[in-house]
Amino acid sequence: MYIPPALAAVHFHLPPDVMLYGYVALLCLISLCVAYRALSSEAHEIKQFWMAAAVTTLFVVPSLCFVFGDREHLVFVFTLPWIIEMLLWRRPRTLSILWALPGFFLKPYNLIFFAALQLLGGPKEQKLHERIFAPASFILGAAGVAYVACLYIFFPNYPTKLVPLMLTAYPYVYATLFDKLRDGGPITLVGMALVFECIADAKARRLWYGFLAAGFIAYLCNAGWGYTLNLIFTPLWLLCFALWRQSDAGIMHRLPAGIAGWLTRLMMVLILLLTCDSLAKDIYYTHKDGYAKNYTHLPPAFYKQLHTSAGQEFILLSTSLWATNLDVLGGTPHHVFAYDSLWPLPWLYSHPDDKRRGAVYSLVVPKLAEAITTYPQATLIVDTSPAQYKMPNDTDLLAYFRKDAEVNAALAPYRLVQTLEDCGDPLRDEDIINAECRYAIWRRAD
Repeated sequence: MYIPPALAAVHFHLPPDVMLYGYVALLCLISLCVAYRALSSEAHEIKQFWMAAAVTTLFVVPSLCFVFGDREHLVFVFTLPWIIEMLLWRRPRTLSILWALPGFFLKPYNLIFFAALQLLGGPKEQKLHERIFAPASFILGAAGVAYVACLYIFFPNYPTKLVPLMLTAYPYVYATLFDKLRDGGPITLVGMALVFECIADAKARRLWYGFLAAGFIAYLCNAGWGYTLNLIFTPLWLLCFALWRQSDAGIMHRLPAGIAGWLTRLMMVLILLLTCDSLAKDIYYTHKDGYAKNYTHLPPAFYKQLHTSAGQEFILLSTSLWATNLDVLGGTPHHVFAYDSLWPLPWLYSHPDDKRRGAVYSLVVPKLAEAITTYPQATLIVDTSPAQYKMPNDTDLLAYFRKDAEVNAALAPYRLVQTLEDCGDPLRDEDIINAECRYAIWRRAD
């Protein structure tokens, strides 16, 4: 999904983030065109109203969760035209279904949205078996079989090695279930309460309950980090638009239309205020430091020092720092997907006797030796912070990797040249993963 902007950035010598945001904006515009086509048979007022909902859903609300361009945003970029048709009780057009397919396959649990809306939305007169065996189900099923077959044929390591690795080690670095329930539960309950108070039709109520529940379940299946809340905020935002229209038409359930209308508008204003607050912080810190606040886990002065010390090409060993943080250095680390944040490493440390440990170890540690020897970079950045994400205190990452003979041989040309320890910045304490952080800079001697 991200290959086109990456290739374009290399070809045209443009910043990757510029190409990425331009690419996603283009996808959003295509999605709006598909949505406009899907609404072509609707009255002008309905078309105008839902196109406004689509524009704000794709361009405005994602900024609330710092998610523009992420997969939790792209799922709605592709599926929104189909979702709107299902919410309006229409039979979805083939174009909407085909455009939605990439969104459903971005992450497996995105299929929860399809299941919920396919069973509860669309034409009201459809019976259960007609919904299950609808054309959309056959198209999705055929596309799913083709997708899996292509993975096994062209990328066999993904389903046979990477997917088992992710299922084993990735959930260990997720937010806890309690944290997910604490952050996502209240937002979902607000939406459920609005449905209960404002929607009288039983089928419509089940549809919106199902849509909100699908977003909440997808969020629980996800890592639980802040940007994944977009899976909950987007259904809530679309619900607010639907209730806004109902209140204008005087069609409400328990609450008087006037009160319900103002309540809905207040909810939308609160979401927009949160979005504006997030955007304002992004703009402020981009103007002040040259990059947005949401991509920052280290203070600006430390980034500048790291940039001066590391140069343009490097390999990163860290469980706390992500590639997006290092984009501000002006260089792109090689093997960022293998060694950015070292996400399987916490699981390895905490499961020394697990029978799956050998398979995970072979996909993490020896690959570092292969990466260094195949793409030897001038600089190696090693996180030496006392406290690291999901790791025991005072973990020595380099010592852990040096236990492997191949890695130790690959690291032999590197020499420690500098230790960076200045991580203090009271203005950005809320963004620093490690209050006390240190990084060691190693350079090749040859």
